[in-house]
Amino acid sequence: MKKFILLGIVILTLVAQANSSFNINNKNYNYDKINAYCLEIWKTTKNNSKYITTFKASLCRVNENVVRNVTVIFEDNDININYDVSKKLFFAPVGYISYAKYNSNTNIWKLGEQL
Repeated sequence: MKKFILLGIVILTLVAQANSSFNINNKNYNYDKINAYCLEIWKTTKNNSKYITTFKASLCRVNENVVRNVTVIFEDNDININYDVSKKLFFAPVGYISYAKYNSNTNIWKLGEQL
């Protein structure tokens, strides 16, 4: 009986922690309002005409929000995409982040930066 109760608690915890959409705006460009990073980067592409870089990440964190296996669209193309995939890579934006929008239906995180 204890095993079933413990299993129920674990399942409810997992359901409660499901990713939900979020939208964080930083119109005043406060340096510490949006803190973000991503781990295990792969499949990076640049679009110089739209000034964006797109990549996949195993885990990203924006303030208290954590998302896994996400596609990141970053409003900056000044990123080196010629990297050795055997190395463990991470991403942390430098500068003031103006917005962070995550759509849980598409699993896409859009991130804008003001330098």
